[in-house]
Amino acid sequence: MRFYGIHDDFDNYRSYAEKVTEILFSDLRGCDLRGLDLSSCTFFGCRLDSCDFTDSILEGCRFEYCIIAYKEKMPIFGSSLMDIEVIDSNFYLTDDGDLDLWGVQPFISIVDNIRLIEQIEHRKPNQPALPKEEMGVYDIQSLEETFAYAHLFSNKNISIQSLLYHIYEKIALNQNIKKLSGERYNDIYVFFLTQFRETYIEQDIAHFFEANLLPLDDKIPLKVVKRIFYRIYSPVASYQYLGLLGMRKYHAHHDIFMDIIPKEKLFSMVLLDEDVVRKEAYWMILKVMDFYLVEGEGEEHVQLEKKLQHYLMIALNSPIMKVQLEALAYLQEQFLFFDEEDINQLKNIRDNHEDEWARESAKTIIENYKDYAE
Repeated sequence: MRFYGIHDDFDNYRSYAEKVTEILFSDLRGCDLRGLDLSSCTFFGCRLDSCDFTDSILEGCRFEYCIIAYKEKMPIFGSSLMDIEVIDSNFYLTDDGDLDLWGVQPFISIVDNIRLIEQIEHRKPNQPALPKEEMGVYDIQSLEETFAYAHLFSNKNISIQSLLYHIYEKIALNQNIKKLSGERYNDIYVFFLTQFRETYIEQDIAHFFEANLLPLDDKIPLKVVKRIFYRIYSPVASYQYLGLLGMRKYHAHHDIFMDIIPKEKLFSMVLLDEDVVRKEAYWMILKVMDFYLVEGEGEEHVQLEKKLQHYLMIALNSPIMKVQLEALAYLQEQFLFFDEEDINQLKNIRDNHEDEWARESAKTIIENYKDYAE
């Protein structure tokens, strides 16, 4: 599994950390990761100040492009420290079996800029803002700096997120960075393109897409778009939501983007208990069905309708009232063909459901279908 942007405000954040997991661009300051099996994990582009790994299994664990900003806040590893591998980070393992910080460039400037960012974050309302120019954010060139700032996207402060957006807008379009970072460039790109946590960032990214997105050009590799879409397979609701938002942003840019949407998984999301995720799934389902009605082969649309209807009828039996009602609302607005078993299920809702709107909705669906059949 791969997780982006974890921080200590995540519910049960410890559950994301398990063996053979990649944790990318995460703010792990002060996180309690004690007593976990983190063997063969990769921590990539993470902030580690005061993170506690005591009694965790760290055999084969790698830390790449990670940052510790304050020497007095070193992470706690205990006896497992010698099991880790440190690559291109601003700290290293000493011969005595301890951690120490590199005192060389580019790490000094990186840490200095991180501290400047934190001054902005903790600035009181009546204090003057620190000018962005002090950070040199428009002159980001080194790969190390690129990854060192990535964890800050998990910061709750909207001014920090918006600042990071502008850094990454430059990075995402920088062909030299792409050449240097190879496959990891795609990690940066997926992360950058799916940070929709705040309205400001969402609006900015929408503008970025409009200005820079060309279908299937070398800026947006198809495999990157596919990885964004396939986040809906995650068991984590926030990742499912990011996958759906990626579909919302990309689906209309090229027919092949619509083709790679995992349709059946999308249809099954009408059963989820997360309201925001389920409603976004319904929005995307409408777009998919409209597309294949107009652009697809007739039989292809019929087959998709059958798969969708299967999940909608299951939703009518859900123990969650909202799931039932939203399925009824869809069936009332979008005409589908029913077999006898489906009609009987709708009749049962019409006659016995506890909710008055549900009874009336089922009645309307049955009557509309009978009118069509006659």
